[in-house]
Amino acid sequence: MNGYRSWGELNKRLSELLCDSLKGRITYFLTRYHKVHNSYGRASIRLDGKELVSFSWFEHHLQEDDYGRAWRSTDPEAEWKKLKAEWNESGTLGDMDFLEAVTVFLDQPIEASLQSNDYIVRVLAVLDRRTGKRTLRRLCEEGAYGNLPQWIRQFYELRFTYEGIGDHQSGRELFRLRITDPQLSYHDYSESFDIGIFSTEDEARETAEYYLNNVSGFCDYPCTYSIEKKVICGILPKDNDPCVWMVIGWDTNDDFDEINVIESECFADEAQANNALIRMKKAYPREDWAVNCLTVGKCDWQEGFVRD
Repeated sequence: MNGYRSWGELNKRLSELLCDSLKGRITYFLTRYHKVHNSYGRASIRLDGKELVSFSWFEHHLQEDDYGRAWRSTDPEAEWKKLKAEWNESGTLGDMDFLEAVTVFLDQPIEASLQSNDYIVRVLAVLDRRTGKRTLRRLCEEGAYGNLPQWIRQFYELRFTYEGIGDHQSGRELFRLRITDPQLSYHDYSESFDIGIFSTEDEARETAEYYLNNVSGFCDYPCTYSIEKKVICGILPKDNDPCVWMVIGWDTNDDFDEINVIESECFADEAQANNALIRMKKAYPREDWAVNCLTVGKCDWQEGFVRD
């Protein structure tokens, strides 16, 4: 560990090096399950408490399967190099890959980290305060980051956004409006209606008030509403009514109601969402999954409802 005794100490160093514009918003996470065979673990980088990318024992397990096939091949060394590149591209990286990247990052110059072939090291460098605005402008103007996998590219776009560099919307927030009938909700099931997603919190609130006062069902029963912030991952087109994609997973109970619902952040294109779907399926066991397309500012549930 080159003098670093614990994850707590490593995390402290990472937090100290985090750029000012994302301090208190980006956090690094690592845990080890010591009671589990081989002390499997999980690591992640989070924005406002929500994972942007994760590195877990499951990815490590996939690596082991690939590793075994590589050493049974006719050219194990060449196959091993090929696998490393594929893992970097797909984000099939485990908690130990994250920990190794952190130690390498903390022991080398920032310039080397920005050019690293280890994509986790490169992500840490992009978020580092030593990567100044002049360097960020150069990276933005050169545009080479656009050829990187989306799970890495989102960190470039996030940093550009919060430093006011280029025309980036990644990291911007949208507002998801949901109206609930609490009297029809029970146990772990919520009778909720996903009304839509909006550019501003005020727009979402005004829409909720309109539904509660004018739309049948919503104005007839004591419904409540909630507004959830959703971060945009990627760059939205400059359309009047842009679309975003979200990944949703859920289980179904004995009454055929959806429970244990989990949602992703918003993605600027469908390919990003499909990649997130693969990662979320690995991380969260759910019976059913979907990738939904939402138009910003459009009410998806436009009718009222009637209780049975």
